[in-house]
Amino acid sequence: MTLPVPQKNQETLEAALRQEAAFRVQAIRDFRDLEARLREQQATIDTLNRTIGEKDTYIHTLHLEAQKHNDHLAAVRRDVEQYAFFARRLRRDFAGLTTDWVRAAVKWIASFDTTARHSDQPLPGAGDVYHLEPSPYRVFTAADFRLTGWVRPAPGKSIALLRARIGDQTFRPSAPLAPVADPTQSAPIDIALNIPPGMSLLRLEVADTDGQWRSLVNAPLWRPQA
Repeated sequence: MTLPVPQKNQETLEAALRQEAAFRVQAIRDFRDLEARLREQQATIDTLNRTIGEKDTYIHTLHLEAQKHNDHLAAVRRDVEQYAFFARRLRRDFAGLTTDWVRAAVKWIASFDTTARHSDQPLPGAGDVYHLEPSPYRVFTAADFRLTGWVRPAPGKSIALLRARIGDQTFRPSAPLAPVADPTQSAPIDIALNIPPGMSLLRLEVADTDGQWRSLVNAPLWRPQA
């Protein structure tokens, strides 16, 4: 037999149940608010991490740029020191030269055969057309030098062979040439040279398919004595 609950106790129980329900609802709301704040904070942290990563990358890029500029500056300083060294060498080498010797040297250089055209387009009746890069007209600082460029045959001529001569040394291209007979087509020049010390003469020559050699260009060479 169930005893009836007094009215006052019933009201107290219902009030307690309502408070418990309200507390649970509030707890759920507080939990959801907390989750939202945590998500916002995590998003802020992710943004800060990305910003830090970008800043780190930028700083690393600046370090690389600074290193590159430092390397370039070091190369420039080496070049300046090398130029200063050769300037002192030139002053020393030419200090005792007489005017007659200088005139004889100028006359010797001016006597070189340079009939080949250094141009981009051949003209009717013109000789072979060539381009050398880098130019051999320089003061050589080392014995090894690679002569590169291209040559086009004169109208009515062909190019099947190529060679360079310095004194009694003959230098051949690094790879065989494919014969070229069209004046608008070019044959590559790629020859490894060994420059002797002192003054010498470079003779660059080409030959037709019949093996007849002709002069392309003669260039004076100078490599200071060690």
